[in-house]
Amino acid sequence: MRVLEKVGSQKTGISKNMRLIDQTPEVVKWYNTERMRTLPKPMQVLLLELCQKYGFSYPRFHQKSGSNNKLTYITCKVNQKSWEPDTSFSKRSDAKDHVTTHAFNSLFLKIQVREGEKRK
Repeated sequence: MRVLEKVGSQKTGISKNMRLIDQTPEVVKWYNTERMRTLPKPMQVLLLELCQKYGFSYPRFHQKSGSNNKLTYITCKVNQKSWEPDTSFSKRSDAKDHVTTHAFNSLFLKIQVREGEKRK
């Protein structure tokens, strides 16, 4: 009798865990599969794929030069939302990676919250 009770409680625990897995937002599942690749994709590629997957416009980057033309500022715009860098960089690629990371994190969080609300 006690053995059956233990098995019954284990089944309940397993079913609760299964429900938690099913409630994981799709964007999190997508990001986890992308992260597990042997060759990780650059953040710019992940941002582009995220925009395509969720119907946003393509990310557009605009370069601004600093006062002495040695420092670079790059802004990123997706739909009507724009991201500005917190700092300037001497290399254009570093400036682009920086603002791309901010844009990706912001959109990712927004989508994750939206998907979480839909599941409730």
